[in-house]
Parts: sequence; structure tokens; C-alpha cells
Amino acid sequence: MAKVIFASDKITIETKDDSDVCFVADKAKASLPFDCYEGVCETCRVLVDEGGENLSEVNEQEKYTLGEEKIAQGFRLGCQIKIKSGYVILRNGWD
Repeated sequence: MAKVIFASDKITIETKDDSDVCFVADKAKASLPFDCYEGVCETCRVLVDEGGENLSEVNEQEKYTLGEEKIAQGFRLGCQIKIKSGYVILRNGWD
């Protein structure tokens, strides 16, 4: 089982390995907003505080939408990432 901590909301939820973060956020009723679910609008931007190694690799859509600088700062797109296993701490990327 994987664990996602939505730090902005102080919500912790356990989920199956390889779960889509967007659906986990929805299930947890986290304040992470989603709009297009395709990685083009950046609405679901999150900041990875801990556990980035437990997420799926940065994909081409994230590179295009966020750019290298934001990715280097720890930003990801919630609609594009899966939690592989372990835990991750995420914050709303607009806080």
C-alpha cells in the first residue's frame, strides 16, 4: 500500500500502489484542483515535499507544461503522476 499526504489539507490517505494521484486527491477530498486531466493547463500543479522517488517519472507533458525550472524546484502535475509505492508528501502548488 502507498500513502499520500496532502500537506495543504492535513489529509493522509492510503491507496493501492500505482494509483493516479488525481483520483486519490478526489477520493480524499483534498483541495487540489483539476481541470483538463491532460497536463496542459497546470491547474493541478503540486509541490513534492518528500517522497518524489516514489512517484512515476517526469513525463514529456510535464516537461512541456511546467518547464525544467519548475520541475527542478519540485513541482509536478497531479494529473500526470502515479504513486508507485511508499509515501509522498504533496502541497498544492498554488499555496
